[in-house]
Parts: sequence; C-alpha cells; structure tokens
Amino acid sequence: MTNEEAIKKIMDFLIGAYQMLIDGNIGNDEKDSYRNLIKVCETAKQALEKQIAKKPIFRYEKIGRENVCVSRCCPNPKCNNTSLGNNEYMFDYCEECGQKLDWGDER
Repeated sequence: MTNEEAIKKIMDFLIGAYQMLIDGNIGNDEKDSYRNLIKVCETAKQALEKQIAKKPIFRYEKIGRENVCVSRCCPNPKCNNTSLGNNEYMFDYCEECGQKLDWGDER
C-alpha cells in the first residue's frame, strides 16, 4: 500500500467517524474512545503526508543583473524553515518539520 492509498483509507475512516459523532450513532461511553481514535488517525495521516516528497520553494532576489537563489524553503505550509541547504548540500528532509524533500534536477 502506498502512502497515498493509506491516506485515502484514513480519510474515509475519519469521514465515517465524524459522521457517527455528528449523527449520535454511538453511545456516550464510546464518544471519548472515538475522539481519541480520530486524533490518532489525524496524527498518522499528517505523518504519512510528510513522507510524500515535495519540491522545496526557491526564493530569488535580483542581484545586479542576475536572479540569485537566496533561500530554499520548506513546502509544508505549517513550517517556516528557510534554510534547507545550499549549493553543496541539500537535506533529504526538513530539519524542523520532517517533510520529505524532492530536489529533482537541483542535485
């Protein structure tokens, strides 16, 4: 099973679990268990999403007549890391959030 397939299965489960809570199809004794299971599934989904490689965001500034890359930023919108490497070394994962990186032709 790929990460994408696992994320889809988790999302399908979460939709059903949320619907059961909303509809009141579970007893009060089970509500806390369902809420805890939902939190576990959401955490697992976030971890799986970070294992799907994403291209870093390159920020450029005009220096003289050239556009020069001044920072390589994490593609995870919740992360503010702007130092994912330099011309000599590029990290495979963001050091701050763990997002897997796809450098493509940059390496």
